[in-house]
Amino acid sequence: MNKRDYAYIYDIGGGVKGILGDIQGGVVNQYIITQNSEAEIHSRKLIKGSPYVGLNKFEPGDKDKFFGREQWIIQLSNDLEQNNLLLLLGASGSGKSSLVQAGLIPCLSDEFGTSQLSTIIFVPDRNPFASLHESLSKKYRDKWSRFFSNQQDNITLVDFVKHCKEKSEKWIFFIDQFEEIFTITPKVERDKFITSLIPLIQQQNNSVKLIVAIRSDFVDNLREYGDLSNEIEKQIRLIRDMTEIELRLAIAEPAARNGVTFEKGLVELIIHDFYQQAGSLPLLQYTLDLLWREDKPSENNRVLNVATYQAIGGVSGALQKQANRIYNEQLNDEERKAAERIFIELIDLKIKEPISRRVEQSQFKNDENLNKVLEKLIDNRLLVSGKYRSTVEVAHEELLRSWQVFQELLQQKEETLILRSRLFSDAQQWYTLKEDNNDKAQDELWIGYKLERFHILIDEQQFSSFDKESKQFIQASDERQRQLDKERYEKEQQELKLERTQRELANQLLEKERTKNKFLLVLIGATVLSLLAGILGWLVWQGAEQERLLQLSIKIHNGQLESETIDLLPKLIEQGNKYQKQGK
Repeated sequence: MNKRDYAYIYDIGGGVKGILGDIQGGVVNQYIITQNSEAEIHSRKLIKGSPYVGLNKFEPGDKDKFFGREQWIIQLSNDLEQNNLLLLLGASGSGKSSLVQAGLIPCLSDEFGTSQLSTIIFVPDRNPFASLHESLSKKYRDKWSRFFSNQQDNITLVDFVKHCKEKSEKWIFFIDQFEEIFTITPKVERDKFITSLIPLIQQQNNSVKLIVAIRSDFVDNLREYGDLSNEIEKQIRLIRDMTEIELRLAIAEPAARNGVTFEKGLVELIIHDFYQQAGSLPLLQYTLDLLWREDKPSENNRVLNVATYQAIGGVSGALQKQANRIYNEQLNDEERKAAERIFIELIDLKIKEPISRRVEQSQFKNDENLNKVLEKLIDNRLLVSGKYRSTVEVAHEELLRSWQVFQELLQQKEETLILRSRLFSDAQQWYTLKEDNNDKAQDELWIGYKLERFHILIDEQQFSSFDKESKQFIQASDERQRQLDKERYEKEQQELKLERTQRELANQLLEKERTKNKFLLVLIGATVLSLLAGILGWLVWQGAEQERLLQLSIKIHNGQLESETIDLLPKLIEQGNKYQKQGK
């Protein structure tokens, strides 16, 4: 019987023909699972350490654990042989970074020679040039400092290559997570870096290659930079999902190299669950790593089991189950609240979809409890720290999608996240505009409800820290709000003053009217007195009437006419005239 007829690949539902077809044109790896039976694999030296990287990215040193992408490695290396630029486009979790670091770079290193190939791998941060500088080996950092110590603001990538690269060397720049330049880097720094990137792409130096990896949902952001879009549009490679054959290699081959196999049916079950979880490769690696650590392969147990896989929750539940265990068992109530404050700083929203956000660890250092919880989360691999532990971020965006704690936090803090995202966007727009048109920049400032809500959330400790542009933006907004409040107050005072003046004028007019009415009453009174004087003599015989008229005369004389009395005057006058005629 041919050796391949009983190879282990058949035991896990695969076949040799498809694999060989996938790697035609060059053999990158000789697979153990296609060359050996399960018994032969078990006879290999046992390596107890897990061959799976979990949520970590594959790096060049992991090339012996990286399988299933051989066809892509060959295709991309051929592309770079013809061109100096390569842009990898793919969804989060599609394996872009791992393909480059554990697949393409080791392949190129074998081709060019390790001593002649220098790889510069970095993720752009607030200052992409600083990110690049931090990623350099000491040799190149020293050269950088020597050549650019007095012109930090005028550095270009072409200048860097010209002054630091030796002629015999081949260089590969790999800018990973290029989308960060649109989420973290201020526009001023972003423009400067992209402007510097164009000449590097256009230069005809075949010894310098540039590889860029970016999430597919950020590709529209590139349109803002026409020159860059024109250069990269023909060099885009869209990373597709792994086929079942490729997945079998990625799952079973690393274990086989350590002398371990899978229980019959388990690989097929893992592949089925993998496709149910939208094909997240980091989630797959995490589950396989946890399965290995739980099963603890030994000389007497070289098979990874279905029962253990189901106990850890499978591909769909392993990450959430472990995260819950760490969160609930290793953190008390107060620490969980602190963890939520940390988590909210590490999440951003893009069209209401959560994405990871890298921040400076220093913003948590002043709070002893926050710092303590931060270290626990890093130690348990829910968070990862950057080089020199200066930054921190979620271990992988899969946590944002799979872990219930994050999902609930996103619902509870949606307003906070949206407001913070809007703040960063508006602050960058304001910062850019104020250089050219300060009047337009003023229109970008916050006033009213948004600014008020921001300060309320700050008081509630919903936000921890902000970049320089955002702080300046809020300060300018506060100043603008104070100016508007002052103008509103002054306007209100002017309106009150005008109202008082109008009221005083009305009172003066009323007083004049009253004086006029009083004069008329006195005039009427005098007339009445004259008439009454003429008839008093004729009324002596009417004692009661005389007394009444007398009292009336006194009131008229004193200006004490009442409304009733005034109403009687016409009648009294008429009566007086009557008496006067009778007397005559």
